[in-house]
Amino acid sequence: MKPECLVFIDESGASTKMTRLYGRCARGKRLVCTVPHGHWKTITFVGALRQDGMTAPCVVDGPINGETFLAWVQQLLVPTLRQGDIVVMDNLSSHKVKGVREAIEAVFPEFADFNARIKKPGGFRLYVAASERDWRTPTKKANFLVYSGLDEDPRVANPEVLTLTTIRSHDQYNTTIYGMNDRYRGITGRRDVVFVNERDLGSRGLKHGDLVDLSVVPDPGAKPGERVMRNLTAVAYNIAQGSIAAYYPEANVLVALDHYDVKSGTPSYKSTPVLLCASTNHEALRGLVEAVGG
Repeated sequence: MKPECLVFIDESGASTKMTRLYGRCARGKRLVCTVPHGHWKTITFVGALRQDGMTAPCVVDGPINGETFLAWVQQLLVPTLRQGDIVVMDNLSSHKVKGVREAIEAVFPEFADFNARIKKPGGFRLYVAASERDWRTPTKKANFLVYSGLDEDPRVANPEVLTLTTIRSHDQYNTTIYGMNDRYRGITGRRDVVFVNERDLGSRGLKHGDLVDLSVVPDPGAKPGERVMRNLTAVAYNIAQGSIAAYYPEANVLVALDHYDVKSGTPSYKSTPVLLCASTNHEALRGLVEAVGG
């Protein structure tokens, strides 16, 4: 699959009646935010994101609907598509109106009779070369690239350190939580959990269901134990060994304000070095943090 052929479709809306429920500020300081008052107005931006930038951008006066989305596809998106492009859309209802797939399939033969085929039990599968071990490379083999930045943080070199990524649940959009269930991962009625590889639990004398604490490995010279998240339930999960995951915004307490990418400004939500220990063993956790941090 060629990255330059991927076309991601998405929308983003803004409303003057939106009020933030969460934010970031220095610890111990009050977070102040303005709240709009008066006339409510909604605008929607829709576009197609490629590897080299945004295409077919459009601003809609109001929320997106099927009629508007179809017009955007026919008039703005289709003229930008090329043979071999792969269009990726989510399950938004406006994406499913009649005419959208027909407009796209006119560009891609693989989508011919899409609406008829999708109604058959079990659906159908588009041909993806890589999944068929059809390597369309000069060597006829799979080629892998290793990102050199993965080892740039010296704090992760210690075998006791795990790399935390923050995630959202199924019933969540960004920091807006609509429900306490996560159908993606089988969690029901709660969010105070941390997903850990079973081997990582076992090597620390822990098991599925134990209460655990997470503590951030401090930067050189920083005070140990300043960022701790306590009393999470450990969930043995099929996640890469050495990596763990917890829900945000709850886990934002582990991400320092000055830990962000200098180019994009994105906080380090996906790569925070932490230590994990049983919740009843606070002294052991404190000692481990001091040892690793030192």
